[in-house]
Amino acid sequence: NELAKLINYFEKNNNCYIVVGDFNSDPNRNKPFDQELKALIKKERLTCFEEKWNNYSYSYSNGVHYSLIDHVISTSKVVDIIESVEIVKPNVLNISDHLPIKTKIKLEIEIVNQKIQINYASLLENEILSQKLIEKLEDSDPINIKSVIDEIINSLHSSMISCSKKVNNNKILRKIKRKSKDWWDEKLEKLHTEMKQQLWIYKQSSYTDSQSKIKYKRLKQDFRNTQRKNLNDVNKKFTKLLNSYKTLNLKAWRLSKRKRRVATECQLNVENLLEVFKEMFNKKIVTRNEENERDNEALRIENDKFEGEVNNNDKTNFNKININIEFVHKVIKNLPNGKARGFNDVSNELYKYGSTRSLIELTAILMEKIINMGLIPTLFKCRQNSSDN
Repeated sequence: NELAKLINYFEKNNNCYIVVGDFNSDPNRNKPFDQELKALIKKERLTCFEEKWNNYSYSYSNGVHYSLIDHVISTSKVVDIIESVEIVKPNVLNISDHLPIKTKIKLEIEIVNQKIQINYASLLENEILSQKLIEKLEDSDPINIKSVIDEIINSLHSSMISCSKKVNNNKILRKIKRKSKDWWDEKLEKLHTEMKQQLWIYKQSSYTDSQSKIKYKRLKQDFRNTQRKNLNDVNKKFTKLLNSYKTLNLKAWRLSKRKRRVATECQLNVENLLEVFKEMFNKKIVTRNEENERDNEALRIENDKFEGEVNNNDKTNFNKININIEFVHKVIKNLPNGKARGFNDVSNELYKYGSTRSLIELTAILMEKIINMGLIPTLFKCRQNSSDN
């Protein structure tokens, strides 16, 4: 059976295990299930630990029949781990047919306070692998390589945005999804306790005490009526809040319309504002000084060197320039945070915090293809045109 397969799996991997639960078998009886459990215990050399303490004669009762069908079973290897096994005695608050089994286990657990990692990187890794972006890029035909590169870049950026939204939504749901019972109060608590007490008395009488049965049904009806009333009060409170919000919203729009009808002039000189704006963003670039000239000259030298390598490259040789994956990883890892998003709404953080092996490899291959083929993806041209305008 399934239990035997599970035990064999644990034994094969040398794992310690404790099986706790409802076996629906009592070793003190001779029914088919009982004999099967006894045979399994004997074959696997197992021990029923609740028999060792033997503090209660049964663990299940429906008011008529009593049996010991709940067990704590394991091998002799865990004798030193289990400190005690206790079948908790019946209680009026326990309306179940089974009695709880309390097991004390002595374990040494090494607690490591690990920082919670956002699973954005793993989600992005799965997207790259499932869409087979690396395989598509490596197996692409040189004739339509440009369209393939455009498609892969768009797919990658779409996956990044989708994964980041998914992680963000999960974080928001974990914050706001709280279980609460505003309708539960002391009166309901008292009715619930009395109801369970009468049910316990009725069950102990083997379902023959008509007086406790009548009391139980009356208390149950009172409990349900009170519960419905409290729920209705809570719903009315939210309805009142919604109505007040609607009233305030209408007042705000009416006030806004009245304000818009009043003609007012802007006291700020727009030309001065434009000059301040230009000075703020262009002063560092426009102003000629020794530092800017030196930086611009260094950039021109690097740019001419790179353009020379690209122009002199044989476009039929795809592997002439090889991009070091570790170098790409280092660049992505050191991307600055808080920069403006790009044309396709992708930020540095989406690359930086998703820098798995697949993303780094895909980025390196994309760079190799673009450089070796002397291509400019359509997305880059859009950026260039928008900046020119």
